[in-house]
Formats: sequence, C-alpha cells, structure tokens
Amino acid sequence: MMLTYDPGHYITEIILVGCGGTGAQVARTIARIIRMMQDTGKSTPKLRFIDPDKIELKNIGRQLFTDAQIGMYKAVELARRFNYALGLEIEAIPEAFNHEQHISNRGNTIVIGAVDNWAARKAIHRAQNVTWIDCGNSRHTGQVIIGDAGDVDRMKYAIQNVRATSKTIRSLPNAGMLYPELLAPDPEEEQLAETLSCAELLELSLQSATINQFVASIAAEYVRKLLYREDIHTWFTTINTTTLSMKSTPVTLDNILTHTPGLDHISLATSG
Repeated sequence: MMLTYDPGHYITEIILVGCGGTGAQVARTIARIIRMMQDTGKSTPKLRFIDPDKIELKNIGRQLFTDAQIGMYKAVELARRFNYALGLEIEAIPEAFNHEQHISNRGNTIVIGAVDNWAARKAIHRAQNVTWIDCGNSRHTGQVIIGDAGDVDRMKYAIQNVRATSKTIRSLPNAGMLYPELLAPDPEEEQLAETLSCAELLELSLQSATINQFVASIAAEYVRKLLYREDIHTWFTTINTTTLSMKSTPVTLDNILTHTPGLDHISLATSG
C-alpha cells in the first residue's frame, strides 16, 4: 500500500546546514520559493544559513562564489546575495551547526543537510523532532533522504498508527537511521586526508559539474511540498548523471521495514 508522508507540522523555520557545492544551489532555489510564497500572500518560515567555512580559490567556478569573495564566509555571502536580490531576511550563522543553539522550534523545523563529512551529519542527527532532508553525492551519483525519526521506538509507533483509511504515516526514518555508516568516521578517508596533499585530494574528488544541481533540485522539491502541504509519496531519491537516471523509493510499510536497519525484524503481520 502506497502511503503519504505527513509529519503534520506547520513549518516555521528552515535551516540550511552547509553552503558549498550543493548547499549554495539549495539556497538559491529555497530563497526563490520563499519569495514566491510571499508574493502570493502566504505565510513563510524563517530561513537560516549555517556554515563555518570561508570561500577559497578552489571553490570558484564549482560553487556560487566569485574571486572577490575569497576569504568571506560562505553562509554570510549567500544570505547577503539573496537578501539583496529577493528582498528577504535570511539569517547567516558562520559557525558549525549546533542543534541546541540554532533551532528555535523543533516541532516545526526543516533542517537541510548539505554537508560532506560524518561529524556534521552526526551533529544534525542529534536534533530531535525535526524534518531532516539530507543531501549527499559522489563523482556521478547522489541521493536525497527525507525523514524525522532517528530511533526504532519512534518508527514502531508511527508504523503501528498507520490507518488504511488515511494511508498516512507521520514519521519516516532519517538519513542516520537509514544509513548508520553516515554517522561514523571512515578510516580510509581519514587516512587519505593525512597522507595526500590538498591538491591530490581535490583531484580525487573531481565530480560531474551538474551533480550538485540535480541533488539540490530534489531536496528543494521536498521542501516545497512540505511548505505547500502537498502529498509526499517517496522518501529517498538516488541520481546518476552517467546514465541520466533518477529513482525514488515509494513510501510503503514494506519498503520502510526492508531498507531500515533495526526495523527489518518486524513483520507486516505484527506491525499494526
């Protein structure tokens, strides 16, 4: 049975964590969505950009920055650009994300993760009762995951309360629950960072020039659906620029139980 994901929240704030290759593309689209909502008289959430990194020469061309911005904070420069261009009031925080400091209203918050390391994802995972949209990519592939549950008990409760009449589920496993390895250090990557120069690491991370836009577009569409309270029938999407293909996994009880570690022992016969 196909389900609709509906966390039942009125979104009051959107927090973008990571303002680099994918994050800058997400920022651009989300800012446009907020402006379009304002133009049609809709109430809009507070938008906040968070990233401790400064713009470097290697970012120019690959990310939405210019040579004149080298040395500036990514979050600040993106917020300044879209505030000026679209008349918004985006807040910029040039710090590492901290769920205790940077979330105002947990029950009504979307956190978009556009980060490239386990520590940053783990920081996002610590935020409870938020809808987390996680973005990730390699050279030619990417994935976007939407979810708000980080523990087995919460997902069991959500599954047990699915009703055939409404076909709605209130929670989905978040990225950390779906892929626990995203929250743990990768020894191979850490060893590479210790033994290779910055130039060599950059060469290893060469990627499709369009993968960030693909990933960002999917993440932004999930956000738009939440803001407009439209039906969401999928919960993670994978993209491949080599084959120009995209696959979204439908929200069904079978898919949730099959794909989520910690839930695979539950049978549909006893789930609700």
